[in-house]
This record gives sequence, structure tokens and C-alpha cells, in this order.
Amino acid sequence: MNKRPLIFLAYWILLFLFFETTARIVLLHTPILNRNRVETDSWYRLDIIRDPDDQKHKWQFSGCYGYDALLGWKLKPNCTNAAMFPGLIVHTNAQGLRGIVDYNLIKSPDKKRIAIIGDSFTFGHDAGDDQTYPYILQQHLTQTEIMNFGVSGYGLDQILLSLKQKVSLYKPDLVVLGFVYADDYRGLVSFRFGRSKPRYELINGHLHLMNVPVPTMAKIRSDEFFKPKLLDLLSILYYKFLPPSYLKKQRDQLTSATLDEMIRTVQDMGTDIVLVDIYTPLEMANLHQHEPKEGEKFFLNYCRKHKVPYILTRPYFEKAINEGVTLTKNVHWDKVGNAIIAEAIKEYETQK
Repeated sequence: MNKRPLIFLAYWILLFLFFETTARIVLLHTPILNRNRVETDSWYRLDIIRDPDDQKHKWQFSGCYGYDALLGWKLKPNCTNAAMFPGLIVHTNAQGLRGIVDYNLIKSPDKKRIAIIGDSFTFGHDAGDDQTYPYILQQHLTQTEIMNFGVSGYGLDQILLSLKQKVSLYKPDLVVLGFVYADDYRGLVSFRFGRSKPRYELINGHLHLMNVPVPTMAKIRSDEFFKPKLLDLLSILYYKFLPPSYLKKQRDQLTSATLDEMIRTVQDMGTDIVLVDIYTPLEMANLHQHEPKEGEKFFLNYCRKHKVPYILTRPYFEKAINEGVTLTKNVHWDKVGNAIIAEAIKEYETQK
């Protein structure tokens, strides 16, 4: 009997086990992940596994957040949380939206309804209920219902799904998208902020929804032992050495396709949409000589090419700075910054 094939097979099995064991030690028991963050599912999934007690992101998703099979996570209805942001109270209404005002599916005939969709900047991360820009906008537009559909951590993919699943039910007269260019990388992965999420994959110019139903964290952890870490290591190394221009192109193509679908969805609802380019505190702090950030260039090119109504917040922030207003240096805007965003939207709405 020829034993050479068996010896050859045993050799490759031992070689695989050696590299697999090495990969598990490197990825799970060394700080290599902390020093080599890349936009790949392997990195984000392993970051979750290395945090078994969910300490890194527990503060963000405690209290008013719950699991959702389509969106990954969503706000719980009728929630009150005084611990999420120290010194500030967060409320959600009966529909699971930020604030205390409940809304009927059928809007009042004598009022306009605006649905604002977005991420943590729209939700009002690090802001009290009366400090978010949708709330402040409501104080300006008293004859209009302003509904805040923002959720912390959402990427454009989750915002689009929320638009289809939830916003459409309320038949708004206008949809306002709070666009944050820094969110665009979130669309490339199925994990973010220690949670699993849906994502779209662009195949032959068409969006295909992936990772739905979104697996629970318990299932992710229970399945982890059987996932080969050697493939994870190779994936991380591959994305680590990809040229930045490749990921930017991939990100911009996916973002454009997601915005296209968002606009089609709003048009099918029989309503209008306006895109608001929200500058972040970090972007304003790093703004030099009135040069627009990279995201603004993408934003303007997209809106002008597709003839989509838009609002730039940068000029409003610059005006405030010139008038002596001191802006926060935190990650998210406080009441002062949110008031500036609300002013930009109010001016657009009242001048139409």
C-alpha cells in the first residue's frame, strides 16, 4: 500500500494546525488587533470576542437600546435613561423615537410633517432631549411636526432600512437626511460598536442585503470556536496593506448606491428629500483656510450630479465662529452646535 498520500495529507493537516494555533494566539492573546484596526468583518468580530463582558461598548448600548433582527439594534419605546449621558436625561416615545412626544400614523391635516433620519448626530448623542437639533428645529417650526428617527451608531445601510421599514409608515412631507461622511466605512462591514449589523453589498451595480436576519451576540459568541482564525489573520493582513485609494473607491461607490436607493424610496413614498452635510466638531477643528473637507467634496459632487436638494452646515459654523461663538471639542455637538444645524435647516425650509 502506498502510504505517501497519507503522509502528505498528515503533513498538511499538521501544517494547518500549526498556523491555525499561531493565528489564534496572535489574534486573541496579543495586542495586535489594537494596533492594526482595518475595515473588515474579521477585525470587528474578533474585537467583540476579545471583550467577553461587553465593557467597551456597554455604555453606549445600555438602557434604551435593544436587539433588532433587521437593523441590528434600535431604540426601545417609552424609555427613560439618566445614565447614558452624565447629567442629561434621554427619553424615547411610544414609537421608539428620541423625545417624549408621541405621533399618530396619520398626521394632522393642518400641519406639515418632517422626518429626520441619521446617526448619533441626529439622535443627539451627548445631548439632552431639548438639546438635539431636531428638537431645536421644532421650536422654530411650530406648525410642523419634526420626527427624530436618528439612532446612534447607524450607517447609511441601517438608515435606509429604517426609512423603508419605519419612516414610510408616517408619510412625511419631507425627509431630511443628516449626512456624516465619516459614517461611510460602516457600510463596508457587518459589525460595528460591538454589535452585528446588516450591510449591503454592491454586485453588478445593484445593492444586495447581507447578514439578515442579524445574528444575536449570543450566537456570534457560540459559533466563534469553529471559525478559522487563520483566514481572519489573512483577511486582516490583506486589508492592512490595501492602498487607501481602493477602500475609498469601494466606500464611495457603496455610499452613492445607497443614497440612490434612499432617494428612490422617498420618491416612491411620494415625498421630497433634502440631504444635510453635517460637519463634526473634529472636522471643524481641523478646517483650515475655508477648505472643504473630503466628505463635502463627495457630498457636493453627488448632490449636483443627481440634482438632489442639499444643505451645507460648514458656512453656518464658520459664521458662528466669526461671531465669537465657542464650539465644543467633544466628539458630538452640544446644544450650541445643534442649534447651528437647526438654523441651517430652518433657513432652507422657510426660504423654499
